[in-house]
Amino acid sequence: MLIPLATAAGLAFIAGVMLVATQANSDPVGRHYDAYNRVLTGDLILLLVCSVWIAREIKHRSLAGTTATRAIAGGFGLMVAGNVVEFWGALVTGSETEKTAARLGHEDAFWGSGVGWILFLLGSVVATVALIIVARAAGRWGATSSQRWAIGAAGVMQAAASALWAAAPIAAAIPAAAFAFGWLSLATAVQRADEHATTQVGSSAATTARA
Repeated sequence: MLIPLATAAGLAFIAGVMLVATQANSDPVGRHYDAYNRVLTGDLILLLVCSVWIAREIKHRSLAGTTATRAIAGGFGLMVAGNVVEFWGALVTGSETEKTAARLGHEDAFWGSGVGWILFLLGSVVATVALIIVARAAGRWGATSSQRWAIGAAGVMQAAASALWAAAPIAAAIPAAAFAFGWLSLATAVQRADEHATTQVGSSAATTARA
């Protein structure tokens, strides 16, 4: 189920980023900005669940990159936390997020907007660095060169998608799609790690037998 889950998480991320981008490219934001960011919460949670699954698989199989895969989960966890603090916190308290307050011309904004943004940004940086590190470790699982490049690029593309949603939906969708491909490449490499290990053991046994 890991590959279908990763596929669903990647597609959900693309959809969520494009929704937010339709509102973030307005000045300052569109009237559905907060609502669409709450939709993005579910997409980020799906990525978090998938990253936790991947981290557990890596640990269970004693593969290289255990700490880095945990860091990916931690990064997405921070992104979820930041999103929840800013957008769901504002909803629960009946306040307005910083950008919505600017759109309405109100001076007072929800105090959690700044905290939420910092958490989200920190999580994005952690996930980016961790994915690059995991891309190096994936070679020891039997991942192909193209898979490793896709995994490493996924971190950068995830950050780029969030950075570009203020430009235009299509500008954010392109790196979001590249991230989704890299995320699927990571899940595929993890799923096939056992096959690589079995092949290695078989080759070693054959070499021993010939000797």
